[in-house]
Amino acid sequence: MATTLKIQFKLILMNFLYLLLVIQSFLKRRESLQNIKRIGILFLPRLGIGDLVMLSPAIQKIAEIFKGSEIFLITWVEPILDFKGITIIKPQEFKNRRRQFDLLISPTLNLRHLPFVFRAKYWVGYFAKPKIQANFPIKKYSYHLRLEHYLWRGIRLVKALNEQQGNFLEKEAHNKNVVYPELICQEPSYFENSLKEEKYLALAPISKWADRQWPIKNFGEIIRKIFRDRLLTKAVILGDKSEHDRRLANALLENLQDIPKDFFVDAVGKNSLSQTIFLIKNSHLFLGLDSSPAHFAYLTSPRALTIFITVDPIYRVPLTKIPGVIRFLCPKNCPKFPCYSGLIPSEAKQCQKCASSITTAVVINEAEQLLKQNP
Repeated sequence: MATTLKIQFKLILMNFLYLLLVIQSFLKRRESLQNIKRIGILFLPRLGIGDLVMLSPAIQKIAEIFKGSEIFLITWVEPILDFKGITIIKPQEFKNRRRQFDLLISPTLNLRHLPFVFRAKYWVGYFAKPKIQANFPIKKYSYHLRLEHYLWRGIRLVKALNEQQGNFLEKEAHNKNVVYPELICQEPSYFENSLKEEKYLALAPISKWADRQWPIKNFGEIIRKIFRDRLLTKAVILGDKSEHDRRLANALLENLQDIPKDFFVDAVGKNSLSQTIFLIKNSHLFLGLDSSPAHFAYLTSPRALTIFITVDPIYRVPLTKIPGVIRFLCPKNCPKFPCYSGLIPSEAKQCQKCASSITTAVVINEAEQLLKQNP
């Protein structure tokens, strides 16, 4: 009931803000884009790292459309993608650059982008609804929050800005031949002595969202199986510097006190994102949830196994030739799957019930099958 009210309130708010932006765009209507020297692409919290990876081909296309302009990606995410012709700046630096942008672009829905439309002569993108708005003449497109691949919102924005480039990207998407910017890797200092000669598991067992969290104890059972059957020689546990990730990692390690400590490399909170990408790229197998490390794995890992609970993987896998082998596991017989609306997380308790259909035996079987394959 509470979740339903939250969704209704958010929809009302979005409709109201959308209407305000319509009025603002009418009162401050501009002619076609002219003299565009500085462009800002907004990517503020709470957009995640995975969102940036999924949208990266469209962001790169925007740079190709405006080749003669200075282009800035305004994001809290550290540089992990090798964008060409794009400078990355932090949100605080952007906030200090008042009225220095000719065009501001919001490539995906984020209400936090809306206040900044007053910072530029021109603005375009998704601000209060999954519908393109602009203060200059442009073809209007929209996307479906739940039932379309994530990249389509970027493709339609590119089409609105430049139909030829957008059609080209759309064709690549249909052919699953989209070019993604290369992920940036950096070797951690401990890799040479601890992991270089090992066939190791890169494990990302932690989600920021309770509705996407598979039980930590289940990951413990899988690691125990891998150790006892000597399927791999080490396990690297991945996570960020947050208290949330540290707490869940500690719970996992406490569950595995019967396994020698030197079987693990506890990398939680110890890596930059580019170092995490390096560890995933050089692993023998990646296992994780639908989170940013999984998006790194799709583009770099030789073998990747991802557990989905609320989102259909068909809408998250990169639309390109995958370098390795990828498998997915989703809840069975869940009447609401995929249940994530794109606005508010799903009911965690109900999702945990559905997630129970993904058993450790099923995950272990999939992992064993993946380990037998040569990418």
